[in-house]
Amino acid sequence: MKKALSILLTVSMIFAVLVVIPFTANADEKAIAETGAIGGETGDCTWTFENNRLTVSGNGAMEKYNTDDIPWMGLKIKEIVIEDGVTNISAGSFMGLMDLVSVSTGDDVKTVGASAFYNCPFLTGLTLGSSVETIEHNAFDQCLSLTKVDIPDSVKTIGSGAFISCTSLTDVTLGSSLTTIGQYAFADCGELKSIVIPDSVTEIGNDAFYDCRCMNSINIPASVTSIGKNAVGYYYNSQTGKAEKISGFTIYGHSGTQAETYAFENGFIFMTPDGQATEPPTEPPTLPDTYREIFGDIDGDGDISVVDATFLQRYAADIETPYPIGDPIA
Repeated sequence: MKKALSILLTVSMIFAVLVVIPFTANADEKAIAETGAIGGETGDCTWTFENNRLTVSGNGAMEKYNTDDIPWMGLKIKEIVIEDGVTNISAGSFMGLMDLVSVSTGDDVKTVGASAFYNCPFLTGLTLGSSVETIEHNAFDQCLSLTKVDIPDSVKTIGSGAFISCTSLTDVTLGSSLTTIGQYAFADCGELKSIVIPDSVTEIGNDAFYDCRCMNSINIPASVTSIGKNAVGYYYNSQTGKAEKISGFTIYGHSGTQAETYAFENGFIFMTPDGQATEPPTEPPTLPDTYREIFGDIDGDGDISVVDATFLQRYAADIETPYPIGDPIA
């Protein structure tokens, strides 16, 4: 009798474990089925998922995740709402959400982390709050359906590759506090036809607008003091496998600025605000030869550049140059 009771008790315990385990393992699915909602903590904030909407709320920063640890991965998220009080969107936190269509952030978000929305190909609606200061590298890389972006005035930096390969992007408004457009920031945005760069910008990185083949002109303000290699006016020729100039590309700007220098160094048309085309100087400037001798500023524009190096190479090869090189120092 005791043996039979022992066996019965053992079987009952095993049955209890078998019953409990599925409900524990599938607690998330059960909660969604019964209430339509699920959630948890993320750093100083909380998140909830209901009716295909993921909402992050609280006061402070979101948690930093490894790719395999993101708690909402696998959920069918169509909309993300970051509420006021949340101060950052952590790196990679929403990457690869194939159902995502809309994103809006509250007015306390200061940073959109690196690759935060990488490879969200159906994202079409993006509203950034008024306090965003930094959009880190590759934040919106390959948002293939995104057509319009308004960068708030609070942003100071757009990181490298932030909007690279947003192939449907046609309309971009840059905020009035922006200082840096990072390398590849808008590269491979094939439908982007024009963009207004505010007077606050001082740096345009390498390949910032590379392969924006629908863009045939750009206005670069006098505030810009640094323009990287292939920053504007170049596209990728798949047949040659090389970067080539966009035919007839025109740069608008003020004489004596970096915009004019970039245009002349790259062989682009340069137009002043009053519609006058200018040509590269053919006569040597009035700087003394000793300046060229000592400092290597061959064309006398006040900078040591690729142009100066080219003239030095021509001089070394006994090819005539338009500027005096090697004259005796007075």
